[in-house]
Amino acid sequence: MRPGFLLKMAVREVRTGWQRLLFFLLSIAVGVGALVGIASFSANLEGAIRREARTLMAADLELTSSQPFDAETRAAAAAWDDEGARAAELAEMPSMAARTDGSRTQLVELKALRGDYPFYGELVLEPARPLAELLADGGIVVEEALLLQLHVAVGERVKLGSRSFRVAGLLRREPDRVAAAFSLGPRVLMALGDVESAGLITVGSRVRHKLLLALPPQLDVAAVTTELDAALADERVQVRSFEAAQPTLRLFLARMRDFLRLATLVTLVLGGLGVAQSIRVFLQQKQDTVAILKVLGASTGEVTAVFVVQCLGLALLGSGLGLGLGALIQQVLPRVVGELLPVEIVGEFVPAAALEGLAVGVVTALLFCLLPLLAIRGVAPAQILRRELAAIPPVADRRARVLALIVLGGGLVGLAAWLAGSWWLGAIFVGGVAAALLVLGVASAAGLALLRRLPRARSLSVRQGLGNLTRPGSQAAAVMVSLGLGVAVIAQIQLVQSGLLARVADDAPADAPNFFFVGILPDQVEPFRALLAAQGALEGHRLVPIVQARLARVGGREVAEMQFASESEERSVTREFAITWQDALPPGNEVVAGTWWSPEAAGRESWVSVEESLARRLELEVGEELVFDIQGVRVATTVESVRAVDWGQLQTNFMFILTARALAGAPTSWAATARSRPGPEGRRALQAAVIAAMPNVTAIDAAEVIERVQALVDRIAGVIRFMAGASVLAGLVILAGSIAATRFRRVREAAIFKALGATRGVLLRSLAIEYAGLGLVAGTVGTVVGAGLAWAVLTLVLGIPWHAPIGVMLGLPVVTAGLTVLVGVGALLGVIAEKPLAVLRGE
Repeated sequence: MRPGFLLKMAVREVRTGWQRLLFFLLSIAVGVGALVGIASFSANLEGAIRREARTLMAADLELTSSQPFDAETRAAAAAWDDEGARAAELAEMPSMAARTDGSRTQLVELKALRGDYPFYGELVLEPARPLAELLADGGIVVEEALLLQLHVAVGERVKLGSRSFRVAGLLRREPDRVAAAFSLGPRVLMALGDVESAGLITVGSRVRHKLLLALPPQLDVAAVTTELDAALADERVQVRSFEAAQPTLRLFLARMRDFLRLATLVTLVLGGLGVAQSIRVFLQQKQDTVAILKVLGASTGEVTAVFVVQCLGLALLGSGLGLGLGALIQQVLPRVVGELLPVEIVGEFVPAAALEGLAVGVVTALLFCLLPLLAIRGVAPAQILRRELAAIPPVADRRARVLALIVLGGGLVGLAAWLAGSWWLGAIFVGGVAAALLVLGVASAAGLALLRRLPRARSLSVRQGLGNLTRPGSQAAAVMVSLGLGVAVIAQIQLVQSGLLARVADDAPADAPNFFFVGILPDQVEPFRALLAAQGALEGHRLVPIVQARLARVGGREVAEMQFASESEERSVTREFAITWQDALPPGNEVVAGTWWSPEAAGRESWVSVEESLARRLELEVGEELVFDIQGVRVATTVESVRAVDWGQLQTNFMFILTARALAGAPTSWAATARSRPGPEGRRALQAAVIAAMPNVTAIDAAEVIERVQALVDRIAGVIRFMAGASVLAGLVILAGSIAATRFRRVREAAIFKALGATRGVLLRSLAIEYAGLGLVAGTVGTVVGAGLAWAVLTLVLGIPWHAPIGVMLGLPVVTAGLTVLVGVGALLGVIAEKPLAVLRGE
């Protein structure tokens, strides 16, 4: 068969039956649209971050440390001053702000400044005056949320530490502060000297010191960064150029991007199922054409080539439609993500994302066309003379079917690996989706079998509606699987989110602490206990010592010389840890290797107990040496035990617990957990009393933190649910396709029922019952599968008890049923309106 004739035949067949292939286009368009939308959004976000990298740091490079910079570090940073470099010093820390009468308090994020800040980006203040002018003479600049919380106004005074400060203005925008969703409280800007005079920085204060440098154009930022890093002897000081600004945020956004890209593969798989359904129905209606071509001498391969060319052309067209949908999604996503974004995004066309979407869409469509196209092998040329051969029989050649399944599975693994950047992750993902589809298929079949066994209903509408689901040739099972998979994704997201939040808040015991206090000095420990007693909060309180330390050597390996698989893994090991000493094993901890020490041994031995996940990461075993760096002093210890820690409890937990002997003489602060008197008044009274008596102590209200965590989780889950909605949309497209495939049969049935006296109301009720049953079964099966996946994630991965809100378990099936009825009945209203006489005359 000549290529020209092949192409002409493919075009002719599509042109004469394009209405039947419309859902082929829509199935591919939904999946490609989701992928292109995510890819374009991610590319535009990365481009915006690169363009605004200096703004996100407010400088060309920065030095960060948990300790004040020593003279050597300051001298190294000043090496380029003669060439025009400029410097600004910052200190960031959580603190407590209060009304001067102590009646209201608020946790804030404090930024103390010295020098020309910011060097890049815009600091929007109200009134629009220089920052140094507003901060002069004890002035502070605050976010408006603080004024609303404390019920104060600009010009009035707010207490911070041991001093009160005048609110000189409002902070509207800060260039180097990422999303407000990640913050613990409103921002407060003040002069660095005022922080020191107010006594806000003491031993144990969680302060992040920064030196920002702005370099003149003639200096290369990368070269200066390398030279400065090599010149610094203090390993606690980190040097980072603007190109690596906000590493934690970048890692979070990269992981969300990878997850969403994989999530779009679910939509593509559902789109592929829609493609397979469309091609199968199309071939059923083209059997005579296939038989005639074979009679005229065309081989099975040549006939198959005609339909492959059709699939290729339709895949390209459907992917093209997906590009338009993707452009719409990338415009909507910034509004969905909201305050998680650190920069403004301009929705620009991304050629690489478009090409990737086209390629993935075409490959997906062709992969899912394989099995339906094998049916061409079963069409006999004699069919044009013998109508009893009109139904395409199952493919007899099992080897061809197995080969097609292997190609399909391998292709999907390849696509998943491409989207995830890992063959292993791609294989796991495809295996999980295949297992979910199998479970959904079995459960849907069981649901339909149960419907067949129901007693015969007396109502015609009920009998007809349920009978349509279980009749021969019904596509209910395929639609249930498709819709169920989309529902399963949404159910899993919702239930994992509910489980996480319930673990933090709802499942907390009634006597769990609701306050965390940090920064308590050693000579304040007993007065703090007395204060708790006066406030009725002494019962169940816990005071623990805190020492800030870094790992210096692990089992004979210097940490500075260790190689790490990723930047995030490196930070998890080289960061500063809060360590403690304890005589008794804390609650929520269980020794899984080694033994816990006695109080007598704790006073004479330098031992350490390590949290089990960190011990695995560091490849530590009981008896090995572990050396800590505490403000330049090395402390050697021996691993005495490994602990499993319940991190879900509302208490202070530690990666490292040492004996008192090991930390003797180390600079120490104390942290405490306590429970106030019941109600908001009791919480406010305890917080106000602590701040009034000990202004250096930071009091963290667990209820406020839980609210912020919940808001952040809700926002992230909302983004994922938005993309998971594409899976439900793909399922609805498959539903609409199945309706279109059986439209002629529906028209004929409706005409017969009308001729026998059925009213439109009876037919409408029949359709509503049919699609309500379909949606209810699909929603129930999908919710149960999603609940199972959520249970696996919560219990097996996160170690959190499974939590299933009744509203989610019942609401999702009901909503699914409602959507199915809306689509199904809406698509068949025209069928009911057909005149029976005209239909029956055409028979």
